[in-house]
Amino acid sequence: MSHNLAYEARNLTLKDLRENNRLFGEVTLLLSGDFCQTLLVIQRGTPTDEINACIKSSFLWPSVVRLHLTRNMRSAILGDETSAHFAAGLLHIGEGRLPVSAEDGFVSLDGYGTFVDSTEELRESVYPSLQQRFQYVDWLFERAIICPRNDAAAA
Repeated sequence: MSHNLAYEARNLTLKDLRENNRLFGEVTLLLSGDFCQTLLVIQRGTPTDEINACIKSSFLWPSVVRLHLTRNMRSAILGDETSAHFAAGLLHIGEGRLPVSAEDGFVSLDGYGTFVDSTEELRESVYPSLQQRFQYVDWLFERAIICPRNDAAAA
């Protein structure tokens, strides 16, 4: 991701170089990425600064033609039904399409991972017998701890 001012500067530069006042001097620009992912990091910036720096906040954004990928190639190539279900679930989460509980306003993530009560239980659940297996790289590649925030100090 680049700051929206970089795109706006590129627009002005291409207009000038090509002596053409149309958007980007009529050069086709291909951008790729997932706009549900991480925003730009603005040093000493607020969340508002980060959102304002995104290309979606630029005057250029309405002119962007967006194309969407519709098939998860990892699950298609491997023929793995579990991966396909997980990929579809991630899209539901990212697009805010999971049902919200009327009781507490929370979304249930049952079936999307393993939930534990302590950091120690988490470590043992994801990395059982780590002291004996840490040298097996393939074993480590199959495991990950994913969290939205890293608030807990490393133990």
